[in-house]
Amino acid sequence: NSVNSVVVHLGTEIIEQSINHNLKLCLLLPGFINKWKGYESVIMALRKVKKGTVSLTIVGKAIDTAYFKEVCEMAKPDKDISIVEGFVNDSALDTYYQNTDIIIIPYKRITMSAVLTNAIGHGKVIITSSLPQFKEYLGDAGLYFTTVSSLSEMLTRLSTTPSLLEEQRSLIKKLAPSYSF
Repeated sequence: NSVNSVVVHLGTEIIEQSINHNLKLCLLLPGFINKWKGYESVIMALRKVKKGTVSLTIVGKAIDTAYFKEVCEMAKPDKDISIVEGFVNDSALDTYYQNTDIIIIPYKRITMSAVLTNAIGHGKVIITSSLPQFKEYLGDAGLYFTTVSSLSEMLTRLSTTPSLLEEQRSLIKKLAPSYSF
């Protein structure tokens, strides 16, 4: 079966979220939804990638509601983008991590990132913006982008060359024992 369902508990509400594994790459962008996290750059990059090769799931609580509305409007025409807004408990978040290929962290600035340590702990390939803190933390185990175009080119390469994805996965797995839960 190419479509798996993830049951997500958002407070008292239970939803079922589909994860489409027909697509070559499944991206996850988890965490609080806030303007400084750069979600729009990922959505714009996906528009430049061949349709049906990459999916994006955005999961988290909207902190900036005006920005969240902008993100929803940007994503609305794209069937390869899913947004689950609200608090996601650890169990549901763990399920999302297990059912994705790549964690994407497009932040414009950073203070501390639980998303990053969770991604490492789950042994997932990580793409981040090219902030120095990410490079210092991940080194060669991370993939970094500077522009929307460089991100879309990276996603295209990863979706067409499975060996690149496996190479990055093996580098992350070397870091994972230090971050496993």
